[in-house]
Amino acid sequence: MEKETLKKIFNFLEKKDNRNTPLMWKWSSGYPLTEDDLHIKGDCNLSDSKVETLPDNLHVEGDLFLQNSDIKSLPEGLEVGGHLVLNYTEIRKLPKRLKVKLDLDLSYTQIQSLPEGLKIEGELNLNTTPYLESLPEGMEVGILSLEDSMIEFLPKGLKVNRMLNLMHCKNLTSLPKGLEVYGNLAIDKSGLEKFSDEELRKMVKPGFILGNIER
Repeated sequence: MEKETLKKIFNFLEKKDNRNTPLMWKWSSGYPLTEDDLHIKGDCNLSDSKVETLPDNLHVEGDLFLQNSDIKSLPEGLEVGGHLVLNYTEIRKLPKRLKVKLDLDLSYTQIQSLPEGLKIEGELNLNTTPYLESLPEGMEVGILSLEDSMIEFLPKGLKVNRMLNLMHCKNLTSLPKGLEVYGNLAIDKSGLEKFSDEELRKMVKPGFILGNIER
């Protein structure tokens, strides 16, 4: 169906039934976006889609699904009230002002860097991220999972409110002083297995590991 025909249909539906023209159709067609267009009250599912970019200042109250899509970058000012799912994409970095209320899934991506001061209340999933070698300072997350990543060191000031999963992190051979882990620490088949529990707890002082150390 031609673009002009679709435009007439959407205009008719807006006037007759007060239905909004689909955001992604307007975005891909170059039509101006209103504040209402940029505020999605529920979930937004773009998984397996050909979308490569999104408009700046997009606010999704629910979950934003982009897994296995062609997304290459995220817009400035993006806010997600639920989960942001980006696994199996070619995403390489995140915008500085990104806000995610629940989980952020970056597993099996080409992510290379994260913004400083990133805060995620839920889980930050960085499993199997071969291009990520370090994390920024000032991070605070609920659960941090780095299983089978190429991470070489953890940043100063890292705070994990629940579990820290470092399984299969073979390049990681030390923990930073001041690390705060309020739950369990998993180190099975990582470069930290050579240390005893006592040595690991002493290594992070004046920080702490409140839960068990899982091997």
